[in-house]
Order: sequence, then C-alpha cells, then structure tokens
Amino acid sequence: MRIFDDIERTYTGPADNAEGHFDYLNRSAIPKIATVRSVLEEWFSAYPLDHQRKKRSSLRSKHDTQHNSAYFELFLHEVFLKLGFDLVLEPSVDNARNKPDFMVNHDGITQFYIEATVVHGESREEEVSRKFESEIQDFINDIPSPDFTTLFRTVKRTAEQPQVGKFKKAVAEFIKTAQWDAVKEMQDSSIISKDMTKSIHFRGWEIMITLIAKGIRSSSVRNIGVIAGDVWNEDMKEIENISYIRGAIKKKVAQHRGIDSPYIIALNLMHEFASAFPLDRMIGQALWDHQGMLRNGNTRISAILVFLRASPSYIPKKFYVCHNPWARYPLPPIPRLPRLELIDDRFVPVAGDPLTEILGLPPNWPGE
Repeated sequence: MRIFDDIERTYTGPADNAEGHFDYLNRSAIPKIATVRSVLEEWFSAYPLDHQRKKRSSLRSKHDTQHNSAYFELFLHEVFLKLGFDLVLEPSVDNARNKPDFMVNHDGITQFYIEATVVHGESREEEVSRKFESEIQDFINDIPSPDFTTLFRTVKRTAEQPQVGKFKKAVAEFIKTAQWDAVKEMQDSSIISKDMTKSIHFRGWEIMITLIAKGIRSSSVRNIGVIAGDVWNEDMKEIENISYIRGAIKKKVAQHRGIDSPYIIALNLMHEFASAFPLDRMIGQALWDHQGMLRNGNTRISAILVFLRASPSYIPKKFYVCHNPWARYPLPPIPRLPRLELIDDRFVPVAGDPLTEILGLPPNWPGE
C-alpha cells in the first residue's frame, strides 16, 4: 500500500492558495517534492500494517487539519523509531477511558505514553472559510486586469460552504464594469464610494470587495487578489498562541486521566503566527508562568514535547521536551532530544541533536 498515486507529473509551479497540502504533494513534479514523497512512503512502510489503511485515508484528506494530524502521528512514529524505541499504536491502558496514540517501549519495557495533537488555531468551519477565501483569491489572480488590485474580506459566514461559482461570477462582473478613472479619483481623495466597493451575498455569506486602482495601467499586468485580514497586533497574537497551547493541553489531560505511567503530550504548533515568536518564550509562558498549565496542578503530565510547524516539507530546527518538575511520574531525559527545563524560575534550554540528523535526512531538507 502506498500513500501517493502512481501518475506522471508535469506541474512545476507553486501550490494554489486554495489547494490542500496533500493534493499539492501528490501532483507536483518539483524534484524536492518528489524527495518528500519518497521519504513519506518510506516512513509509511514502517507504520504497523493493521493501521496503514486508516492512516493513508487521513493523509490523503482534502481537509488540511486532518492531513496535518495524520502526518504528525506518522512523523512522531518515525522519530521514536529512529531513537531506538518500539511503538504500540492506540494501546489499551488499565484505568484509562481513552487510548493514547502511542505506547513507547524499550527492550520490552514500557517507558512512557504519547498523545499527539496539532494546534491549528482554527476550527473545521474556519478552515472551510479560509479555503473558500483562497479559492476566490486564486480566481481573482487569474482575471486579466490592467486597472485594479482587488481587496476582499469575509464579512459574514455560515457552516455551509458556499457555491464558489456564484461569487466568482459576481466578482468578475464587478471588476469588468468598474471604471478606472472613477475609482482612481475617489482613491486619490481618500473617499470610499460605490464605484470602489461591492457586497456580494449568497446563502448567509457576505464578501466585501474593494477595488484599488493601479498607478500604472498595463494590459500585461494581471489583477491581484488580496485577503484583508486582521490588523497585526504582536502582543495579542502571542497571547492567542499561548491560549491555543494551553487549550490543547487541557483537552488532552482530560482525555487521559487514568494513565499511571509517564505521559507525554506532543504538540505541533501550526498556527499562522506561531513562528513569529520565540518558541522557548511561548512554551515557558504557556507551561510555567503564573497560570501556566504545569504550575496549575497538572501533575499527571510528565512532559510536553513541542514542535513548530512540522510538515512534510519542513523539519523544525527548534523543538523541546519540556519536563514537568511537579510530575507524579517523572520522565527521564530522552537521549538526543533537546530539553527546556525550569531551573530557579528560569527557562533553561539543554541542547540535543538536530531532527534531520535523528531522522537521517540532509541538513537542508528537502533541498533546493
């Protein structure tokens, strides 16, 4: 059984904005993506046979949240195999209502359990909305327009995914009939008028389109669609990431209260802004500072293993095992893995080996 299709590939461009992670990996002919596919197939072949069919289905999902979660479990499985451990998937545990993702053994003796989770910072509904906005963006980008850049944002949304064709038709007609002179005049006067904006409604969704006149008109220049996001606020974004981390840990603690052995929660931080802040600072504040998860009586957690945006085409350079100094079942240091420890109320990083070295991959993975 293989993850990817055995097909002839000719596409060498970038992924479309709305394209799912798996779909792009599956169709790209770029050499470094071919290398990624080959390594993932190798990891998949080492995955237990009785779990491969389910894992393959999840890896091939069009929903990035499901694909990312499936990849992270495959990735963790390979990391701990390379570290010399044996893994049992979804083991039954006495006194525990739910099965953790992995039981990790060495020389036939259980060392610890791992529960994996991906911190996306978005719900499935938000993912659908993001994909819809990206599809509109791809469509706008392909509209030949010497006159305008198009700014748009979602004003209202529902759980039902809208018919993109309805929006595309309305967007194309608005751009086609708009007058560059009128838009430019209003723009230069810092006035927003009906010549510049249009609200498009369909089945509870509302998209606000704003045209921005280009300074230089050229038939060779295509339109550019820009999604209007929230205003960047550095403090709020970091607090938001810390909140996501705490929420993910709290959920996993609640699911596995009955495990009477060392227990690790492995997090993959995939939120859009997660990489903008120092990983050790975010983790320290989430776990130890003031209302941090480990200061808050969660002695059931032995350690938190944190990766930043681990994905098929990116192996994180920074990651940490964060030991809980108050753990009921302390976790001994895992050879080769870096640690972030709380010593005298300071976050102290202890170096380990690069993940690429542990996984037997080149340092510049996946290459140029």
